[in-house]
Amino acid sequence: MDPGQLLITQNRSFPSLEYVLQGCIQDDSVHLLKARLQGLCDNITGEVEQFDDHEIVYTLRIPGASSVSLHVRYALDDLPNPIYHLRYV
Repeated sequence: MDPGQLLITQNRSFPSLEYVLQGCIQDDSVHLLKARLQGLCDNITGEVEQFDDHEIVYTLRIPGASSVSLHVRYALDDLPNPIYHLRYV
C-alpha cells in the first residue's frame, strides 16, 4: 500500500514525503515552471517570483452517494485569457 494511503487509513498526519511530478511543459514555459518550483521547494536565496492563483472548489452532492469535488485553478497574472486547470477529487 502507498505510504500516503496508509497514513490516511490510520487517520494520521503526513510526514515529509517525496513525490514525482510527470507531465509535458512547453519549451517557452520551462523557466516559469523552474521558478515556481524553486519558490516552493528551495530556501530563499534571492529575489522570489511572486504569483497569485485563484482556486474555486465545487462540490457535487447526490443523495445516497458520496460527494465529488472539482477544483478549478487559474493564475491571476494570466488575465484576461487564463488557462484553467481542473482537478477531479
